[in-house]
Amino acid sequence: MEYNIELQGRDLITFRNAHSLSRRQLAEKVGLSYSYIAAIEKDEVRISEETENRIRDILGITDHRLERYRSLSEALRNV
Repeated sequence: MEYNIELQGRDLITFRNAHSLSRRQLAEKVGLSYSYIAAIEKDEVRISEETENRIRDILGITDHRLERYRSLSEALRNV
């Protein structure tokens, strides 16, 4: 699937936690190392489209869900 919104580290942290997955568990599901997941979450690396797609598929992160999360997150910061 092609996505129009780039996944950021804070997004990944939120959706991973929403699925009650540790970094290690997500890494195993995606087929990546724990340290690479940590680097993604810290925005230290750019991930390939293929890797982003695998992560999004596992966590169910559509552009619509990502947009909605960011909108709600922004609203809460302004409270």
